[in-house]
Amino acid sequence: MRFGNINTKTFTMKANLLFLLPLLLFTGLLSFRANAQDGTLDATYGVGGRALTPVPSFFIQGGLLAVDAQNRAVVCGVVEDGYFATRLLENGQVDPSFGNAGIAVGMPDSGLTQDIQTALALPGNKTLIVLNAYGQDTVDETRLLVLDASGQLDPTFGVGGLARYDFNPGTGEEYFTAGVVQPDGKIVLAGFTISPTADLPQGLVVRLNPDGTLDPTFGSGGRFDAPVLLVFSLFSSIRLQPDGKLVLSGSTADLSTFAFLGIMLRLNANGQLDFTFGSAGVVRLSTLASRLNFIADMARASDGKWVIAGTSFPQFDTLRVARLNANGSLDNTFGISGVVVIAESHLSIHTWPEYRYAAVDVFSCGEVLQPETAVTYLVEQFG
Repeated sequence: MRFGNINTKTFTMKANLLFLLPLLLFTGLLSFRANAQDGTLDATYGVGGRALTPVPSFFIQGGLLAVDAQNRAVVCGVVEDGYFATRLLENGQVDPSFGNAGIAVGMPDSGLTQDIQTALALPGNKTLIVLNAYGQDTVDETRLLVLDASGQLDPTFGVGGLARYDFNPGTGEEYFTAGVVQPDGKIVLAGFTISPTADLPQGLVVRLNPDGTLDPTFGSGGRFDAPVLLVFSLFSSIRLQPDGKLVLSGSTADLSTFAFLGIMLRLNANGQLDFTFGSAGVVRLSTLASRLNFIADMARASDGKWVIAGTSFPQFDTLRVARLNANGSLDNTFGISGVVVIAESHLSIHTWPEYRYAAVDVFSCGEVLQPETAVTYLVEQFG
């Protein structure tokens, strides 16, 4: 496995927050749901706000969630290089109507390793699972599969529920670590490719029709490649604006200083750069007094402003949050010159920004706090 993604993920479920934590012993998936208002555990979920979901003994990778229209969480992973999915009811119990007694498992492909990259909820209570499949210097491709509401492969997507793409032909690598679903059912995936010769990442966005085919009206033949001047670029997060424009965030390299810096791009609905955003469609965060070298995630406020969260190099234990105006300029009314730096001694923050993952350990007197106490602290800090 080249890139692990065992992580803590948070999703908004109505007025609550749902957290998923794969146990290190792989005996199960521990999820807990917190009330968004005060951070206390939601007693109506599982047992005392916690639910332990059993997984097969050969479960090796997972932790991705897709929450459907009925507020059910589909937990996705990989078992022996085949996909794995189970659906949790709103009370945290396994949904027996999904797959086979609540579990859907796919057969592995002989000679290939498959890693899960992204999971998205689709219309009709369907679930998209994005896999990266690779062999020993033979193949590296993206595999997209869709499960229908019953947990079976959806025959209306791809071929028998599976679509296969090689966006970086040959032995080049490709990863899609974020995605959004448009109101028309089209699927937009963001990530990066790695050239087999230059060994450098380049940001990539693709848009698919609901049936899994590339949308030729987007970008160039269904894809948008980051401008070549954005060296060492990768996209870690993507959001859809109400007007259909797409906002991307991630990181790139600053050729003048040879340092990493955070970036944001905005695309028009047709997959072309929106030149009204930032500078020719790109915001480079090198001008920030407290630079964000990596943007792990972002959110759009109702007034159109953007709140971005990430970290800086070399202080990887420091969480930094900035706010931008709708046009990509820094909002100096937020924090100190637009930036809030959180470097509390009782916070241990580990980030994998290129994959949009962050783990936060909250300590008190050297001991890890209980989940409800930790959540309360984080809510107080971040709102």
